[in-house]
Amino acid sequence: GGSTVQISHSCASSDSPFWRIAAMVYLMVLLLTATVMATQSRNVEASFNETKYLAAMIYSHFLFMLLRFLVFFFGGEVIKNDSGGAGVMSLLLSLDAMICMGIYFYPKFRHARNQPTYSVSGRGTIDRS
Repeated sequence: GGSTVQISHSCASSDSPFWRIAAMVYLMVLLLTATVMATQSRNVEASFNETKYLAAMIYSHFLFMLLRFLVFFFGGEVIKNDSGGAGVMSLLLSLDAMICMGIYFYPKFRHARNQPTYSVSGRGTIDRS
């Protein structure tokens, strides 16, 4: 028969995992900084206090960073060298970003929706609708 030619394209700066490890170290520094900020802002006035949402985002980021770490180091040669590994990493990063935005914005939208609406009419009177 015939022969099959399989071509795989990927973008990499080198065979060294330096940049992936550097990115994970950078994320760890950011997570530790966010943890310190969440701890220091525990006693801030309630209207400015978003510590529980910040803590939830830190936990979310840590979970996804741990998943990326596990995929990178224990995923095997197929995931590391194949475009499937890039797809898995991309999926994990996308889910991390979407969940982070949900954790941050959902309580704000829920709070804004539950607030009573006011309309100004006439000469400075406020009618509660």
